Amino acid sequence: MILEGVTEIGRGAFAYCHSLTGVVILEGVTEIGYDAFMGCHNLASVAIPESAVAIDMEYNDDLIVHTPARSYAEWYFTECGLHPAEPIPD
Repeated sequence: MILEGVTEIGRGAFAYCHSLTGVVILEGVTEIGYDAFMGCHNLASVAIPESAVAIDMEYNDDLIVHTPARSYAEWYFTECGLHPAEPIPD
């Protein structure tokens, strides 16, 4: 889980973190930087909040992305060819 109070996940923040399998990004994060999760080949799912309005991340085609309906994140990943799922329930 990305901690409360974080507003930006910087470029390459978790690059090549092979043990990372899932990420829940809390509301309040507005930006996910380029290559924040580059090389995280075991990353299977990521939940992105509605507050994320700047996303530029690398991902594998098997990634399950959870986004709020009608959010920027849903649009972004749909444009990238992924089909986002609904957010992970609390």
